Parts: sequence; structure tokens; C-alpha cells
Amino acid sequence: MAAEPGGKGGAPLVVAWDTCTVRGVLAAGVGGTLLDEASFEATKGHTTWLMPELDAMVRGLGFTPGDIGAVAAGIGPGTFTGVKVGVACAKAVSMGLGVPVAGIPTLDILAAAADPEADAVLATLDARRGQFYAAAYRRADGRLERLTDYLCGEPPLLARAVAGVRFRTLALAGEVPGRLEGEMKRRGRVLPAEVRFPPAAALLALAGSLLSSGAGADPASLAPIYLKKPT
Repeated sequence: MAAEPGGKGGAPLVVAWDTCTVRGVLAAGVGGTLLDEASFEATKGHTTWLMPELDAMVRGLGFTPGDIGAVAAGIGPGTFTGVKVGVACAKAVSMGLGVPVAGIPTLDILAAAADPEADAVLATLDARRGQFYAAAYRRADGRLERLTDYLCGEPPLLARAVAGVRFRTLALAGEVPGRLEGEMKRRGRVLPAEVRFPPAAALLALAGSLLSSGAGADPASLAPIYLKKPT
């Protein structure tokens, strides 16, 4: 088991990453404060340097790996290799240090970073070969409630799947296909996507919220979200 973390005021050092899209992100923070972040191209070879990059970030902040008190990772949907690597690394660090781990759906991270002015959010990611991953959310009392399943399909199918979502203002997030954006604009005010890939601040905030609520999972039960077969 890891020693008690040496974060600010005794709060744990939380490390988090998402490698599920072509633009990965790594973050570290204490008590909800983002201390450092790094973004990178999530190539197939990132299994060899993700953990060294994490180690360098932690040590650069004046901590040691033993100070890590919790781990979080994006669990997809996204690229098959990226999802697999992100989840596997989270399990390994959690088990190795004996600390809790939280899995965060990648579309949830995107939605959390969307324009807060909107009362609804549509988060999407390119799934390749004309398909997209998507989920719709409603914002209430400062929190996001997911209204749909995590979806995968071509824009017309997704448009039908979110047809029942009612909104005054809809914020888009991620890689939004033009046809789907046009369909939503016919139904109300739509704010363009300001973030295309999961940002560090939203990732760390969701990680902190999950972990503080006691939702940290047993690493053996941490499961990826794939939605489609690898291509």
C-alpha cells in the first residue's frame, strides 16, 4: 500500500489521463486544483512513454510516485488501442500503489467542458469510416445528466437517437459532423464546439468528484467502453 499522500492540507495527489482520442491528455492535481498538464498525440507507441511521462510530471511537481493518492482514466469510447492502453495503465498504477481508481467515459469529459451557458450538451467523437460516438446531456443545478446511451453510428442515425432531446440552448463538444450540427440548428439555438478533445481541467474535476463521492473502483472491475469492433 502507498504511504499517506503528501498533497496540500493532506489532500491526495490525483493523477489522470485520457488516451482514447488522437489527442491525449495527462493531468495532476491536489484538492481540485490542476497543478500540471500535458497533451500529446496518442500514437500506438504511447504504451512505452505514458508512464515515464507521468513519473516526470509527478517528480517535477516535487512529489514522488508514493505520494499519488488516486488515479483516474478515460475509459472510452475512442480508438481501440487508446482505450485499451489508458485503462490498462490505470489498473496497473492503482494496483501497484494500492490506491483507488476512477473510470470516466470520454464523452462525459467532453460534455463537462462544454459552454456552461447551455441547458443541454451534445458530445461527439469521430469513430472513423463515417461513424461517430455521441451522447446527449441535460444541465440542471450545475450538473450534467446523461439523456441517451453512449451511441455509435452515422450522423442520420445519431440525429434520430437524439431527436427527443429538448433544449433552449445546445452546446456542442468534440468532433461534430456537419450534418448532425445542421440538424440540431433546425431545432433551436446551438453553440459551436469550443473543445474538440478532452481537456485536463474537466478530466481532473470529474475525477475529483467521483473519487470524493467514494466511487473509486476496484481496479479489477475497471471496464472500457468500446461500442464497436477494432478496425
